[in-house]
Amino acid sequence: MYYCIRNVIKGALEEGFVGYITAQGRTNTTYLNRFVSKNCNVFKDGTVFLERPWRPFARVLFFNTSMSNIE
Repeated sequence: MYYCIRNVIKGALEEGFVGYITAQGRTNTTYLNRFVSKNCNVFKDGTVFLERPWRPFARVLFFNTSMSNIE
């Protein structure tokens, strides 16, 4: 059972831009924040990348997640 659906739609960004599903950032290792995708269904239409660390201490977790056609 999936609790979230992430769909990246082709053409949602301007021509030449590449999409990212997450772009999490932290400025310090003591911060507890992070992106967690649990029990998700991730799919796309167009060019998209899974994750882009925005700052040096970024954390992203995909747990029990189905991914279709992701680079």
